Amino acid sequence: MKTEKTALLLIVFGTTVSRAEKAYRVLEERIRAVYPEEEFLTAYCSARVVRKLREAGRQVLTVEEALGHFAAEGVRRLRAFPAFLAMGEEFSAIESLLNSWERTMKIEYPLPPLANPETLRSFVSALMLTLPERFEPGRGLLFMGHGHEDGRTDFAYAALGEELRKRNENVFVACVEGSLRLEDAVVRMKEAGIHHLTLRPLMIVAGDHAVNDLAGEDASSWKSRLEMDGFSTDEELKGLCEYPEIADYFAEGLRHETR
Repeated sequence: MKTEKTALLLIVFGTTVSRAEKAYRVLEERIRAVYPEEEFLTAYCSARVVRKLREAGRQVLTVEEALGHFAAEGVRRLRAFPAFLAMGEEFSAIESLLNSWERTMKIEYPLPPLANPETLRSFVSALMLTLPERFEPGRGLLFMGHGHEDGRTDFAYAALGEELRKRNENVFVACVEGSLRLEDAVVRMKEAGIHHLTLRPLMIVAGDHAVNDLAGEDASSWKSRLEMDGFSTDEELKGLCEYPEIADYFAEGLRHETR
């Protein structure tokens, strides 16, 4: 009997910050460890990032190009790994694209970790492995999430923040976009007696938002604003998937709820 041809596709937003790409390399390594025998490609979904990387001489694939390649190679079953946290604009676009190819090949892909309570709790369990077991008095950790301007992921990030606080009361979440504002987190952190913060991006890669909006020297960065508000800070500028525990969560994504 002829074996059905299968392949793997990692789908990422993309970044123009070269150091941030380490997160993608760690995630690729972990996926290959789980599925060592199958053809594997990484595709970028940001047209702006693809354009800039190609202008710099990089050979990168769009998701459409990767799907076309697999179709031409006779792939009939595709395991896709969208590296996104929430059911936001980017994931919705990727979901529509993957679904449009279902007549060509069977495509399996996991839901983002913030999609529902079950996957959120599983993701937080992995995230907790990257945190200190306890903090010294007065010390805490603030995650910068992305969020969405239209507020569609506010509830998901709020639920993530609450789940983290249940497990460690010194961990806080705010977002660049949406209603989970830094100002509100500052109120909660002061009420909790926090005076020193470790800043971390709650993003797949530590790209432009992490380097500039979170830890930049500009007066508008979170680091500058927090220090003006009386906090002392340090930062851990690593993308989520630079942590093996989180990369493993995504690499094993098809064991979570899928579509």
